[in-house]
Amino acid sequence: MLLEWICERKPGPVGRVDVATPYTAALPLWQLLLRFAFAAVILGTAARVILSADNRPMAVLTFVTYLVAGYFVRPQPDHSNTGFLGFLDHPLRWTDDLNRFLVFLRIVLLPGRIVAAAIRDLVAMAFGRRRLRPPTSVPGIGNGEV
Repeated sequence: MLLEWICERKPGPVGRVDVATPYTAALPLWQLLLRFAFAAVILGTAARVILSADNRPMAVLTFVTYLVAGYFVRPQPDHSNTGFLGFLDHPLRWTDDLNRFLVFLRIVLLPGRIVAAAIRDLVAMAFGRRRLRPPTSVPGIGNGEV
């Protein structure tokens, strides 16, 4: 670690963390059903863990915080600087450590993002605000777009 701070004269590129709402495009029905099935498994597992917890309010708060973080926090690592072969530590650079942490954070938050998006889509469909895209529509083909 000390060598990384001393030897890296010109820091490499580092990714960023965006905090924003995700893009909400109309999805085909099969993608929505797959997302709902994944969300049901995760929510069922979370419910089982929460019901067996000693401090249930804290467990619920932790899970809701994870879902909110997964929905809004968007880690964007710079993949050109993630160490040797994309996962091995470069012994003389500290910026690759930051990018590998962003990759790890992205992987950890992915299930929360999928579950939160499924909940968002389910609520939107229940109130009739979400349109399903037909599975046969392809952008740029047969609809006047070039």
